[in-house]
Amino acid sequence: MISLTSRDYILDQIRGIGSNLVYGSFEAGSMTATQVEQHLKSLLDLILLQAQSHLGQWSKLRFVASGGEALTLALRERFRRAFPDAQLVNFYGTTECSATVASFDTSKLPEQASRIPIGAPVSNMRVYILDEVGCLAPIGAVGELFVSGPGVCPGYLNNPAQNAESFLRDSFAADASQRMFRTRDLGRYVAPGRIEVLGRRDHQIKVRGFRVDLSEVEATLRRHPGVVECAGSTFEHERYTAIAAYFVAPATVNEDELREWLAERLPHYMVPQRFLRLAQLPRTASGKVAYRKLPSAADVPEHRRVSLAQPTDEVEARLLTIWQEILNVSPIGTQDNFFALGGHSLAAADMSLRIERELGAQVSIATLYQGAATVERLARVVREAAA
Repeated sequence: MISLTSRDYILDQIRGIGSNLVYGSFEAGSMTATQVEQHLKSLLDLILLQAQSHLGQWSKLRFVASGGEALTLALRERFRRAFPDAQLVNFYGTTECSATVASFDTSKLPEQASRIPIGAPVSNMRVYILDEVGCLAPIGAVGELFVSGPGVCPGYLNNPAQNAESFLRDSFAADASQRMFRTRDLGRYVAPGRIEVLGRRDHQIKVRGFRVDLSEVEATLRRHPGVVECAGSTFEHERYTAIAAYFVAPATVNEDELREWLAERLPHYMVPQRFLRLAQLPRTASGKVAYRKLPSAADVPEHRRVSLAQPTDEVEARLLTIWQEILNVSPIGTQDNFFALGGHSLAAADMSLRIERELGAQVSIATLYQGAATVERLARVVREAAA
């Protein structure tokens, strides 16, 4: 990240953030560039903290360029409130392409935007979004990002196999010697000159036959007002791949609330099987999420019961029986959560068919995800549907 300003000020504190140190310097009458290699959120937290206690000294901040990790809508809004006169620019790039490839001025972000774009390529650089067969993807279609231009480096030292996979001939360039770099990032053009990065290609997984982009799950969960930060991963559950969500949030935000939030915004097969609350996400030295250091979701106990509340009528009693047979768990109380007992979308589909066959009520899978994940609540839905 690079920040530029014109204020005569030298921070009197050098603070450690993760494994790095943040330095700031400001000279009167000239522009000073300060290079900061650190996770953007941690740095802005420090800047905002400093601004609160040294408001006058930060009032001349005029330009901040972020890079290294995705800039979120929430972070951009915090920055805009703290520094209304400063320009925040989102930079995109890779080490293999001289760091900076594209940029976007966040002040031009449309109100309805769901994420911060990376904008348009900088001078002399080209960004292609290609489909599975290497053709240019139309506006709105998701493809893989390739970068071409003089900023692309010659390759990895003494690694011909990796070079063959990552540095390819640019078939769109007039110069046959021009190469392009395969970023393995997924993106799309949402408008001419405006590119969105949607996540990593290696974050795409198959869940019970459906293709899922974990970055999309993360981005949706991150928009929950109570979630500070989050990450998505996978684990093996009953011979299939399941999704786990890791989140940092106040104690008032619970798993059921997050599951319902996602179910209202994502297909049922993209809703995580398990949610794990963490004090903070593990991070690498550069501030990115260290996915390999996330605790294993497979080790989390599955059968969490609220109580063994007994059924109050025949509908609840028959639902309890169906749940016990499908989930192979007994006993179950009417206030126990279907997903905390090991339920998933396939089990939910099975249950929906059983309810229609045995109770004569049509209950969709989405109903279970959207607030009816206990026998007590589901029974109300069944009674209304059968009436």
